[in-house]
Amino acid sequence: GLPQWLQIDLAKGETIDTVCLTFDTNLSPSLHGPGKPPECVRDYSVSVGAEGGWQEVARVNGNFQRHNEVRFEPVHTDRIRVTVHATHGDRSARIFEIRAYGSR
Repeated sequence: GLPQWLQIDLAKGETIDTVCLTFDTNLSPSLHGPGKPPECVRDYSVSVGAEGGWQEVARVNGNFQRHNEVRFEPVHTDRIRVTVHATHGDRSARIFEIRAYGSR
């Protein structure tokens, strides 16, 4: 059931300000018909480790795209967590890729 989350532990602390995500959007439209694929993540949040807890740095509601890029104020952290709150109908979340970047 949802919510579901995925955590990435960084080998050492890094300063990041961008997280890029790739979600499952079932690239075979014949399997789900017209409209938004039920596998696609709709609502999610991105949090970073801070002071022994978590700090939410981005929240997205109503997503329907495969690739997402969220930007936020630079933060130094040693872990990133993506929490999926809802999909477009599927009971489980599928994240294909997570990338984190510092100031470009």
